[in-house]
Amino acid sequence: MTRPAQTTPFGRFLEVTQNPQAGEAHPRPGARTFRRPRRNGRLGLPLAASLAANAALLGGLGYLTLAKPAATTPRATETRPVSPDSIQALGRLQPAGGVVNVFGTPGDRVGESLVALGSVVAKGDRLVTLFGEAQQALAVGALDAQLREAEKATTAVGRARDAKRADIDAEVRQAKAKLDAELAALDARLAGVALQEARAAGELRRLEKVQADGAPVADQDLVQVRTLAATAKGELTAITIQKAKAVEQQAAGEAVAAAKRATLDAETDRALALLPVESLKASRAAAVQKVADAVVRAPAAGRVVKVGARAGDTLGSMPVLQLADTTTMTVVAEVYETDVARLRGWLAGGKAVEVEVDARVVEAGAARPLKGTVKLAGVAPMIAKNTVFALGPREDADRRVVEVEVTLDAESSRLTADFLGLQVRATFVAPK
Repeated sequence: MTRPAQTTPFGRFLEVTQNPQAGEAHPRPGARTFRRPRRNGRLGLPLAASLAANAALLGGLGYLTLAKPAATTPRATETRPVSPDSIQALGRLQPAGGVVNVFGTPGDRVGESLVALGSVVAKGDRLVTLFGEAQQALAVGALDAQLREAEKATTAVGRARDAKRADIDAEVRQAKAKLDAELAALDARLAGVALQEARAAGELRRLEKVQADGAPVADQDLVQVRTLAATAKGELTAITIQKAKAVEQQAAGEAVAAAKRATLDAETDRALALLPVESLKASRAAAVQKVADAVVRAPAAGRVVKVGARAGDTLGSMPVLQLADTTTMTVVAEVYETDVARLRGWLAGGKAVEVEVDARVVEAGAARPLKGTVKLAGVAPMIAKNTVFALGPREDADRRVVEVEVTLDAESSRLTADFLGLQVRATFVAPK
């Protein structure tokens, strides 16, 4: 029994072959069976006319059906025999990388959709714009203005600090120059007074020696020389003390200048701390990120397989759209738990098992079967409840299965790129 073929806008038809022995082709559950009563006698004229009209109608339909081009007519596939050594499992078609859900900012509204259903996009492409983009852009502009003002104020505070520091340095240089001149004068006086003191001391020693030798020396001369020597010595001591005070004053002036510089730096730091430059930068970075979030971009390359929001819609927990890279298609087959051990045995040692998929795509009038392979890495290590259900009511709807990912070949992937989520039956062929 073959299900009706599905038609796509790309001119391909999909046929799913079902096994009548599995109970998938059957009467509708609950259908009543009516027994037509026998009638004796000849066929009435109204009934004969009705049968003739029906025959003409069926003939016309048959002519229209046969008159269609062969390239667009789906062909029924014959049921293929199943080997008793093979493993059968229901599955669904999906891209190798799965379907990527693309979300926007919850609560925002869609402004414009930049892609349509079936569009091929690259990673980072703009997909949807949101109304919040303009608002966030205004917020970024306001923060930029505040940041510029804060930076100007920071520059002004720095210039004021530099000017005050220059004044302090000028005062220090002026005071140092004055003290240096004073010290130089003191040094000159000290040198002169020291010379006078040395001369007076030498003259005193000479007179005292002459007097000690018995030569007459006037007392007035001795007193005068002693006075000169004592005066020179006292003046020398006073100049030395004055010089020490000048040196101390110079050191104190430098300490005062250092204290003024420290006070100026503290005041500058306080003024800079009142300017929220760092917080404005952080706020701007957050606003820029919000602007980026207001533009929905493609997280990966692929095709737009579903559009979930249109212009004007308010975003919530549902994705804006869905992307999928349909270059490589897979079948997620649900293998019954009792068949998994046998399948793992086939795949042991890195072997690959061929898989035939009971779904054929009719293209240009020729039915092409789907084929793929599976490796041990594609067998999930967990047993779960089935998510794919057989169409027949007699089949078990509650099964314990293991998901097995079957990678279709390039031709099968191309043919099934437009049938994501289609339910198929996979047949795992036992290796020879």
